[in-house]
Formats: sequence, structure tokens, C-alpha cells
Amino acid sequence: MSILDKMVEDGDGRFWGFLGCRYIKGDGKEVKIALTAGEHHTNSMGIIHGGVLTSLMDQAMGMVATAAMEVDGCVTTNLNVHFLAPMKQGS
Repeated sequence: MSILDKMVEDGDGRFWGFLGCRYIKGDGKEVKIALTAGEHHTNSMGIIHGGVLTSLMDQAMGMVATAAMEVDGCVTTNLNVHFLAPMKQGS
């Protein structure tokens, strides 16, 4: 079992599962994950909360760093996000 497969398997009962993340594919150079944005991911304006999107980016970044370095895990020390457009449900 790869490091990424183990992360996904262990993630169902953690934040990964809470967000509804899905693993598409990945290796030490690229990771593709997704989620189907639902009403529970929206803010008071009806768009997907920026924290959901940032969490998805943070998760992918941590997964690719973990796979690239072949370690048990990595943490983010700094993440800066600039949104260009809102995301809507189902996107």
C-alpha cells in the first residue's frame, strides 16, 4: 500500500472524510483530489466557503509533499490563497 493510499484509508474518520474529499490519483509530483460541493459547504452568500477550498488545497499539498519525501506526514507552515471567482455547489 502506498503512502497516499494509507492516508486516504485513514482519512475517512478524520477531517478528510468530514469534508467529503475523494482521492483521484497521485504520486510524488502531483496529487489530484476532489469533492462534490454541497449545501453544507456553503457560506451565508450561498457560495462555497473559502475555508473548504483552502482545506482542499492544503490537503493536496500535504499529500504530494508526503509522497515526494516518502515520510509519514507533513504539515503546512504557511499557506496564502487569493480567490479569483466563487465556486458554486456541485462544481
